[in-house]
Amino acid sequence: MTDGRGGRQPSRKSEEEARRVTAEDERSRAEHQRVRAEEQRESLEAARGHAEDDREYAESARSRAERARRETEGLRAEAERAREASELARAAAEDARSAAEEARMAALEQRALLEEVRATMAAYEAAHPPPAPRPKRLGPPRT
Repeated sequence: MTDGRGGRQPSRKSEEEARRVTAEDERSRAEHQRVRAEEQRESLEAARGHAEDDREYAESARSRAERARRETEGLRAEAERAREASELARAAAEDARSAAEEARMAALEQRALLEEVRATMAAYEAAHPPPAPRPKRLGPPRT
């Protein structure tokens, strides 16, 4: 038997065998594609899970960064208040030093005035001695 081109025509058995092998090849390819599709689906689900984890981590990082920013602002404000308080304390200390110096100078002036008054009184007492004491009268008291 020929196939019309000068070659032999395949037997029915070999045609059935070829169809059976082709069908098995198709089933094998389909199974392989199904397995690959399942693996890709699992891989996609894992990637989605990782993406969700990454999103949650990023949100947590944003939250921590915002909290750190607020804490930093609070610390800056606290540092500014401390700086202002320090400046006020420095000014108060300078005022206290100035007042102490003024008090020291006033005390020196008072001491000088007191010395002057003492010297004046000593000179006065030297120039005007107290009168001599009178003798006590003896005898009966006067009535």
